[in-house]
Amino acid sequence: MIGLDANAFYWYYGRDKLNMGDSVPKLDVVNLKKFLNNCEDKCITASALIEIFVHFRDTPDFLSNMIDFIYKNHLRVHNNLPQYIFSDNELTFIKMASLKDLNIYAYKLLDEKIKIESNFAFVFLEILTLLYANYHFKTNPKLDKNVQDNLMLLMGKELNYMEDYLDQLSESLYSGYADRNKSEQYLKKKYMELLTQNCVIIHMITDAVEGVLDNKDDLLSIMCTTAQNVKTGLFTNSNTMKTIRDNLANDSTFITYAKDEIVDIFINKGFSYYQSKYIKYMLSAWIDNAQQLRKNDIFDMLCMGIMDKTKFNETKPLCIDQSTYLLTFDDKMRSFIAKERCNNSVFINRFMLPEFII
Repeated sequence: MIGLDANAFYWYYGRDKLNMGDSVPKLDVVNLKKFLNNCEDKCITASALIEIFVHFRDTPDFLSNMIDFIYKNHLRVHNNLPQYIFSDNELTFIKMASLKDLNIYAYKLLDEKIKIESNFAFVFLEILTLLYANYHFKTNPKLDKNVQDNLMLLMGKELNYMEDYLDQLSESLYSGYADRNKSEQYLKKKYMELLTQNCVIIHMITDAVEGVLDNKDDLLSIMCTTAQNVKTGLFTNSNTMKTIRDNLANDSTFITYAKDEIVDIFINKGFSYYQSKYIKYMLSAWIDNAQQLRKNDIFDMLCMGIMDKTKFNETKPLCIDQSTYLLTFDDKMRSFIAKERCNNSVFINRFMLPEFII
């Protein structure tokens, strides 16, 4: 089975029909369309369908034409999202809906997309906060192990009660989508504000505990001084990730262990193997390279789930390849696939122009 992400679908459908024709292709578009037209077992991922509806939510005529194309070319919808499942009735409605109804429905999917993106952003915020807190507490010689463990419990509990953070992330996305689709910039700005705030709080708590251990009375003054110092030095929105990276680099053994543990946690939560591995790929970009959160990584990660699908028809000859492949032309996704699933990378490369093969 061949699963298309949104980018691959746009090339198959025709970017010129969507006023996206100014992009210089890195692939042989004619070869791609010929292959897909002759391919019987193909689908579009549910995550890609949501992306398409949200992107073209204010041009329902475009949506209507793309839906017709999906049905005429026998593209099934593969539900790769545990957070949102397209029912058969819903897919029938999409096919028959008026332009007005498609517009309303697209905004319903925008709500769902924002819910997914804000929840994941909050989880990633928690992960980075706790990783930095663990390092900062553990490397402080004045704090014994018992104090360190109690402080980590405190941070975990505090983050669980920070529902306001989730609301702020969600609001930033609504504002960004409303402002000419600047959701990436709005979310990144808010995310870095909250992460910076958390790191400042970690230093304030640490210095306050040190004050208690040293029998100092003016803890409020100590915390205010700490906040002022780290805000102007270690942590500003522009260098927070660099500060986190530089500190965590001093404990590479723990970070390697933590990345693997986080993958296992997501798998145990119901995420697929390749989705969980892509989360590790994202973590490495943040921790090793000080990269800030990219909103698009969230749906890219979810799209990876189709590579875990196994479908085997015993009536077909063994010489027929029955693997499930993700078809994407996104450079970051292709780099991940080349590293983690070689046969899928070889499949994608058959459509790439020679100079763009990974």
